[in-house]
Amino acid sequence: MSETSFLNLYKLLSDAPDPYPLLDAAVDQTVKVAEARMLESELARLREENGDLKRQVGEMSSVEDKKKKAEAKVESMEEKVSEIGPGPSHRADRLDGRPDPGESYTKGERAECRV
Repeated sequence: MSETSFLNLYKLLSDAPDPYPLLDAAVDQTVKVAEARMLESELARLREENGDLKRQVGEMSSVEDKKKKAEAKVESMEEKVSEIGPGPSHRADRLDGRPDPGESYTKGERAECRV
């Protein structure tokens, strides 16, 4: 009786399909799922980085526009100043008679300034 039971069990097991291909496919699917999750997280990070970079490009272009406007305003003001000519702040119009700090002194003038 035990020999018959053993032979019946052996026959059932020998007729069963090999589990290796199914296990191998399950492992492959698990690896693919893990890779897909990793790629999804990287995609989300790259999309966020892309949005930040697009925002920075937009800010840069607005800064460039402001810079051009400021340069144009400076040129306009320089033209107005050159049209007006030298004003009371010109070096020759100094009230105390001393030369500007950027001008060179003679020895006699240095002595007067120290007194």
